[in-house]
Amino acid sequence: MNASENNWPFEAWLRLAVKGFRLSPDEFWEMSLRDWLTLTRTEQTPCLNAQDLEALLIQFPDEVKHDSD
Repeated sequence: MNASENNWPFEAWLRLAVKGFRLSPDEFWEMSLRDWLTLTRTEQTPCLNAQDLEALLIQFPDEVKHDSD
């Protein structure tokens, strides 16, 4: 297979790594594909909203309350 048949955009990725992330070419080539895709993924994990935070605070309080006998 020659480079024109390759569907992976390695040249564009290398440019992004060097110019955008300021990685050396060696650092780019040493990365696993999984790490690179994680680094460049555009989808975001949703942030915790106030309701979910309140539920966590109730479930896992910072202070343990003791019953006084």
